[in-house]
Amino acid sequence: MKLFEPTRAWIFFDGECALCSLCVRLLIRLDHKMIHRYSEMQSIDYGIFMKSKGLPLLDNNSVIWVAKSANESNYHVCSKSDAIIVALYCTGRFGKWMAYVLRLCPKLVRDFVYILIAKARYLLGKSRSNVVPEALRLKMYAT
Repeated sequence: MKLFEPTRAWIFFDGECALCSLCVRLLIRLDHKMIHRYSEMQSIDYGIFMKSKGLPLLDNNSVIWVAKSANESNYHVCSKSDAIIVALYCTGRFGKWMAYVLRLCPKLVRDFVYILIAKARYLLGKSRSNVVPEALRLKMYAT
């Protein structure tokens, strides 16, 4: 996993998951540079975005982080615990600190814990409200 600070990054998450929505709210509060744009994986924007960039569609059991560095032509795609770490790193001071702490744990262990939480995420309930402000929402099409 390569840590870098892109000028723009996209986060796709399970919009029905209360825990995912809570994490997105935290990222929005930490992201003072407003680097990230967000979309639920259930949204049509997710499919349109990934296909337009030539990226594979991943299942909705994972958060997905996509970014392109300024001096590269390809996109970086991270999922599961790597996506969380990279998104935190991009948010700034406190997020960078949290990212470094999480990276101390081996990827195999991080992803195992992530998968356990992902399987049980609906036990906490489902999200009923839109957590992403309109200004931070990914918009791929106009209706």
